[in-house]
Amino acid sequence: MPNRWPINSGSWSDSTIWSGSLIPTASDDVFLNNQTVTLDQNITVASIRNTTAAGGVVAGGRINIYSDYNITATPNGIESGASNIAGGLIQYYNSGSINITGTILQGQSALGNVNNGTINITGEVRFPSNVASSVRTITNSSNGTINIIGNITCPASTTSNNYAVLNSTNGTINVIGNVVGGNNGSAPYGIYNVQNGTINVTGNVTGGSRPAAGVTTTAYGIYNINGVVNVTGNVSGGPVGVGTNTDPVGIFNASIGTVNITGNVTAGTGVRSIGISSTTAGIINTIGQLQSTASNNAVSSTSTTATNVFSGPFINSGSTNAIYCYNVQLYDDVTTRYTIGVSGSSNTISLLSPDQVVGVPSGSDVRFGTIYGPGNELTGSMRVPHPNSVSVGVAVDTTSGSAITKPEDLWNYALTSLTASNSIGQRLANTISSQSMAAVVSAFG
Repeated sequence: MPNRWPINSGSWSDSTIWSGSLIPTASDDVFLNNQTVTLDQNITVASIRNTTAAGGVVAGGRINIYSDYNITATPNGIESGASNIAGGLIQYYNSGSINITGTILQGQSALGNVNNGTINITGEVRFPSNVASSVRTITNSSNGTINIIGNITCPASTTSNNYAVLNSTNGTINVIGNVVGGNNGSAPYGIYNVQNGTINVTGNVTGGSRPAAGVTTTAYGIYNINGVVNVTGNVSGGPVGVGTNTDPVGIFNASIGTVNITGNVTAGTGVRSIGISSTTAGIINTIGQLQSTASNNAVSSTSTTATNVFSGPFINSGSTNAIYCYNVQLYDDVTTRYTIGVSGSSNTISLLSPDQVVGVPSGSDVRFGTIYGPGNELTGSMRVPHPNSVSVGVAVDTTSGSAITKPEDLWNYALTSLTASNSIGQRLANTISSQSMAAVVSAFG
């Protein structure tokens, strides 16, 4: 495919800034050649890069977006190379909404959301790989929103403190796809939620791995500090690496953050490969199965002031429990049975079935609507008739019946309720409805 690059900084639509005086087209790989280009139209190209290329193209360069213009960079994607561009190869400054279609390739500072806008990305997002430490592929530095439809992956080695997505303030990151931690170095996070932002993932979250000789530490899928992480999908620790692979945690919940999971949480096989880990007073809520491995817990929450709420079941492996927590609460859900089991066995032990709590009466023995039980988790279902519906003198509840049957009640009941063929009720009704018999009855009266 042909290459195209700017020879001067300026507007994208200005043909005079481009090599050959030609504005890039859908078949062009665009190299920014250490120039700053302002986007002033929607564009479709094969790729956008700030790496070196033939023809004397040098590394560096940036695209600034001040209005709402969309970018399509397929099939080759968007790549920021070894030159660390503060804020991003592509920087979006407006507070509106733009769409970017194409893979965000491994590199550093590929995309920045600066001013509370919304960026919609359709394509895979890769870790910054084989580059300097302390860089990230995407930065949400505002209170804006980044929506990603695609997986966050780590296809190559990372170095220390590299993040695929950094949510640095109070913004929101929405991901429809899977999130994985990095490998090699220290602290390669799939998503780093630094302050009070919100992370929503519809997909699976997994700790990182080390596929070759070397060391990976704290390779978290998601690192959450004070914000909220919501995952609809499974969470698991990472696998064993060829080299030393420690703390490939699925989600690490730091400070007073909150983690809500609807899905299963499973420990991994790496060293300290925990599904969800927390050492502080945060909140962990899970609705789904929790399963340990032989050496790792599915959930570890070691603060005495943390809140941990689980639905179960809990599947232990050998002597390792599914959860290691000081404070544990069970969801108050009458459809849930809380069980523990041993990996490899079909046997389970019921911890709690809310309709059968030991030491308290059955709901059928408690007045209808009465809330009771050790945690007010049960409701009575027995209906007690009102005394005026029970014959006089018959014991009912804390009193006795007061209903008295009168002769006319028997007559009315026969007429209205005894209607079977040839019954006394039917005969009486027929007698009264006959004009001649009615006269007889009237004369008799």
